[in-house]
Amino acid sequence: MTASRSRNLLWAVLVLGIGAALLIRALDVLPAGINDILERSWAIVLVIAGLNMFLAERIRFGNWAAVVISGAALAGIVFFAYDAQSNEIRTDYVEAIDPVPLGDNIQTVYVTVDVLATQIIVRPVPLGYRGVQARFVGSEMSRVSIVVQQREDDPASVDVVITETNREGIPELDKIGRGELLVLLPEGIEIPQFNITGQSGGSTLDLSTLSISRFDIDLAFGNLALYMPSNPALIGNVTVSDGNLQMWVDPDINLRILNAPPGNRATVDSTTYLFTASGEIEKRGATDFIYDIRLDVPTGTFQLSPPN
Repeated sequence: MTASRSRNLLWAVLVLGIGAALLIRALDVLPAGINDILERSWAIVLVIAGLNMFLAERIRFGNWAAVVISGAALAGIVFFAYDAQSNEIRTDYVEAIDPVPLGDNIQTVYVTVDVLATQIIVRPVPLGYRGVQARFVGSEMSRVSIVVQQREDDPASVDVVITETNREGIPELDKIGRGELLVLLPEGIEIPQFNITGQSGGSTLDLSTLSISRFDIDLAFGNLALYMPSNPALIGNVTVSDGNLQMWVDPDINLRILNAPPGNRATVDSTTYLFTASGEIEKRGATDFIYDIRLDVPTGTFQLSPPN
């Protein structure tokens, strides 16, 4: 095939493709996300034309090389644009529940939070209020369910379940970003199980005055600030897959941390705690540990501090 015929075929394919895209867009059958990408990337035609003029006579199949290079460049630009936008805080969508009072008959509260690209903030409700409150602010592409309901098999217990999901399909660029979830929990009510799962976003969990006896925290990306509860006994698992962990705990508590990061990534008060040969951090002089916390911090740093 001669260079002239190859060039003609290339432009025929491009014209057909552009015409088909404009027709489909005019019929309003494209998903909003695809339509948004097309509107933003039409200038790629100029890039193809420029590369075609530059490469056509210089290398074999230069016309098609121009298409491949332009397509790869466009894919990279789209990826980085979405990645950068995903870090922006959004306020387009709000989901909240008014304060839900818990009667005197409620003795325990079970908490489960499962979110996506969302910063999680947990703290006690104002002193004296016996109830639960939650508020999510984020992107229109998120859908959040906040449920507070009494357990059918245990009328003295309440489940607090907060779940974030994404709308189906490719999102529009200006509609993606991070959200923020605020959860207020009551003091003085036992929380036998506290589960937090987050895919991306730094989190601050102030559990210092909450009566939590077991927690499981799993953050895929982002830093975690964790203020430990002052319970008589506590078992916990903390995973921060890609981020740093800072933990505040009363130095008088007999604490043992299992699977601690190595000393070059961990900062602790050596007069209060010691590193064991098995990779644990233990309260000096303690034999009966009432706090057993297992960590998984594979890449970040770990800092153990007394309360402010």
